[in-house]
Amino acid sequence: MKQKAKRRIKQILYFCLFLITMGILVSQYRIGKEMNFDERQEVMPIAMTGTYQPIGSDEEIAFTDYSEIEPSDYGVIIHASVTYNLPPRHEMMIFIKNLSVQIIENGSTLYQSMQEEITRWDSFIIGEIKTDDDLIIVLKPTSGSVSKSSYVNVLERLCIGSKYALLMNEISKNTTRILVSIICAVIGLVFFLLGMGSTLQLVEDDTLAFYSCGVLLMMGGVCLFIDYDYITLIFTNSYMVNVIDFVTQLLICDSLLIYIRHYITTQKFRMVSQAFIYLWTALSIAFVPINMFLDWDKEAMVSYEIPLVLFMFIVDLIMMVWDYVLYHKPRTNVVIISGVILVIFTAAEMIYYYLTGQFMAYLFLTGLVIFSLMQCAVLTLKNRDGLLAAQRAHALEVEHARQALLTRELENELAQKKTAIMLSQIQPHFLYNALNSIRVLCTRDGEMARTAIEEFAEYLRGNMDVLEQTELIPFEKELEHVRHYLYIELLRFGDEMQVKYDLQAKDFLIPPLSLQTMVENAIKHGVRKKEDDGIVQICSRETGDAFIVCVEDDGVGFDVTAPLPDDRAHIGIANTRKRLEELSHGSLIIESEIGRGTRVTIRIPK
Repeated sequence: MKQKAKRRIKQILYFCLFLITMGILVSQYRIGKEMNFDERQEVMPIAMTGTYQPIGSDEEIAFTDYSEIEPSDYGVIIHASVTYNLPPRHEMMIFIKNLSVQIIENGSTLYQSMQEEITRWDSFIIGEIKTDDDLIIVLKPTSGSVSKSSYVNVLERLCIGSKYALLMNEISKNTTRILVSIICAVIGLVFFLLGMGSTLQLVEDDTLAFYSCGVLLMMGGVCLFIDYDYITLIFTNSYMVNVIDFVTQLLICDSLLIYIRHYITTQKFRMVSQAFIYLWTALSIAFVPINMFLDWDKEAMVSYEIPLVLFMFIVDLIMMVWDYVLYHKPRTNVVIISGVILVIFTAAEMIYYYLTGQFMAYLFLTGLVIFSLMQCAVLTLKNRDGLLAAQRAHALEVEHARQALLTRELENELAQKKTAIMLSQIQPHFLYNALNSIRVLCTRDGEMARTAIEEFAEYLRGNMDVLEQTELIPFEKELEHVRHYLYIELLRFGDEMQVKYDLQAKDFLIPPLSLQTMVENAIKHGVRKKEDDGIVQICSRETGDAFIVCVEDDGVGFDVTAPLPDDRAHIGIANTRKRLEELSHGSLIIESEIGRGTRVTIRIPK
């Protein structure tokens, strides 16, 4: 299922790349068609000489180079003439930013820009303009003070030619920027899709991190792509381009704050970071009515926007550093380093703005690209760690299944051992002898025979219960089972055997039939092989860390280093010892001396 979903994500990615490629080709075709694709004459800048007069001043100052013009806060009026004749019926193109422009030729208005502040290329058709024609160019700031470079920029970029030729020139100058923006947007799309994959449990559960990093890269790519040097030559709706540009900046900041919050662990720090996100989101939503009703300058808003985001981002970084010192969360150090890099580039952007009055944009965007690419590395490594963790989890599942199978095999083996124990306990000779003893009693003493039958039945029931018993049983229950067995044996041998008890501890658990097996071996291989009477003694006691059970006889004894002559006895002892180890971590020790008897000690730890 996961492999199928991953293939689907790859197909979506390839389809997105196909759409981007087709979009570029179609836009190129439309631009060429609208702008007369075959018209490829070079763009010719318009050179002028004359005088300029700062508005509010009566002094006219001659200039030969645009850099010599010194405008006032209210603008400048330029009286000039072109240095060469301009051919008729050509497009004159002008780049407008922060200024309203009016061009007057021989007393007639040739061009008048809109008053609202929108950065764009504009064009108009001109008639023939000769070197002796009187041109008046009035440049006024649309809002606030405008730097000298804005005036010079308008005059230096005044040109004639075709929009297509101008577009190709501007694109050739910005090829690297365009490629980087497309790459950023595509990578952002991939991470956005990985966020979907995280939702589908295809990658490590970092859904919000993938989504926010994906949006950050996509919006960064869009913002990097929107360069007014060429974008307003492609899209004629300049107002919409300006709105999209500013909205992408708002989304960049929002996604950046959301992404950083993902790496903050301390609860109170997370609350502060979340408050920053809410604040910025509220300001972003309020942008449209503020812009509509208060008519704020967009560039002035940006001059407030960047310091505010920079402040919140620095506070988030400080909280991240604090968290990292406390918790050493993996990869957080890389995020902190990339954040410091972004802060440095953003601060440089602000310094440049306050020195020149214009945004370079490249500084902030460069820092943003470096930051985003480092986050790609972080999330990729985290995803790799997630996949490795998934592999380890799968290996653990396989090992768990293997252990479960081994457990079932051990349970089957234990069941077989229980059967073997039961069979070893219920020997045919013992059954025959017990039944014969009961038969004899039936003719002599009916009441005693009935009691013997009851004891024998209880003995058989105790052996049968072993097949269903999987846990330890109380020592008193095991002792009761031994008493049933001894009743039958004492019935058979009478005064030839004695059983003594020294029970100082009874309140503990023991594996079933462990005591009965030892008592049976003491009778069968100990006292019954003596020529005279024998004694079997059962005792129990408690120590500081264990319970001790002893079965001792004064029988013939045997060599503990030699194999037991009876296979059933050997099986019974081996099974008892193993069950003691498995069920209670206990031990069984046999001590014997030929001619003096045998002592079996069972030790059960508390």
